[in-house]
Amino acid sequence: PVMNARRSQVYTALFESDGESITRLSDDEAISIAELDEKLSALGSPVRFCGDGYDVTLAALKSTPYIETPERARYQSAHSVATVALARFDAGESVTDRELVATYLRPCQAERERLERLAAEAAQQTK
Repeated sequence: PVMNARRSQVYTALFESDGESITRLSDDEAISIAELDEKLSALGSPVRFCGDGYDVTLAALKSTPYIETPERARYQSAHSVATVALARFDAGESVTDRELVATYLRPCQAERERLERLAAEAAQQTK
């Protein structure tokens, strides 16, 4: 899946499907589309994309062969989340509301700005 992350990067992870199940091939990461293109072209087989960065990513690819993803399957939906949750629940995999956490690959803009301000203040104090 690919999701537009601005700053010329995409949030991505690689998965493989045999038509019945999906296997994760990589961790989530924020990388440039050029880096993604290199990784995917090395796989040697066509790939599918989904997520908010679908159009941006396809327009920027240089060497990755891909298969068009139907529009209804490109984006996250409540239905797809519920389908995955039910399958995991049926397989005995569940988490409580306290165990469910978001994955952040980089700090948000407000946090980055706060850290920059604190670093500038610390630099001023050492002068």
